[in-house]
Amino acid sequence: MWVFFSFSFSNLFRDYVKPSLSFIFFGAACFQTVYSLVCNQIIPLSEAILFATAFLHYMFFCANEPLLLDLAAEAAFPVAEAITTGLMFTAAYIVQLFFFVTFTFILDKNNNPLWMNWVLASAEVVCIPIIFIYNGSRKRLAVDLANKRDEIWTKGEEIDFF
Repeated sequence: MWVFFSFSFSNLFRDYVKPSLSFIFFGAACFQTVYSLVCNQIIPLSEAILFATAFLHYMFFCANEPLLLDLAAEAAFPVAEAITTGLMFTAAYIVQLFFFVTFTFILDKNNNPLWMNWVLASAEVVCIPIIFIYNGSRKRLAVDLANKRDEIWTKGEEIDFF
């Protein structure tokens, strides 16, 4: 039952992955920018604003991960999802290691971490046009639907896919 529900729900959502990712990255960039302004004391410091912006940024930032993994699996369809996901996580950890080692120990002599907030907000803004530029097809879904259709036709049943 749950497998059928998740399959049907993901089919309904398939056309909205890119707009959803754009909205999620835009929301994360907005909340990170407000958080950075509060940390730099451009906006008056308030515990409520600090907590709300940090929480909402984290919520938006973490919401993009499953959609990005799905988009990557679609882009590299003949390759297994586990390989694609593993490579994405490995690349993310390498970039994080480079980011923290280079900027924390080498470039930042004052140990002032406020610049990291602005780099994160900028990176999220840069992702929005990249998502719009990506023009991938949903090959994996088409193969799944074709296999499902063939199974149903062999059983003599009818089903509406969309």
